[in-house]
Amino acid sequence: MREIGAGGRILARLREEGEHEDRASTVLQPDVLVVSDDAKLRDDGMVGAPDFIAEVLCPLSILNDRVEKRDLYERHGVTEYWVINPVSRTTFVHRLGSDGKYGEIKTLDDTSVEELSSIPGVTIRLSQLWL
Repeated sequence: MREIGAGGRILARLREEGEHEDRASTVLQPDVLVVSDDAKLRDDGMVGAPDFIAEVLCPLSILNDRVEKRDLYERHGVTEYWVINPVSRTTFVHRLGSDGKYGEIKTLDDTSVEELSSIPGVTIRLSQLWL
């Protein structure tokens, strides 16, 4: 495991078609991201789609996280995207299908135990998020 980024936060650069990786116009700082391909890692962040992203909702970011980021992550091939709502203690799971689109949204509650499809062998017990 390699730690990168400033202050524990990693910048993710998502390239639009035709963009060079050093000039990616879409730069994000997800709450949680996992990248298994070391070739995507740089000293100042990463370039390309992470395997897993989780965003924690706040009242000001609901539209951005539930719609705009979901569409962006889908377009760039983020395998698995979780949206965590701490108020309702629910988590919305988006997973890429073979067609490159997020399929049906899976809703988890605080009693759920879920294996990440993007990282086999990693299981999250959602009750532990709320300790």
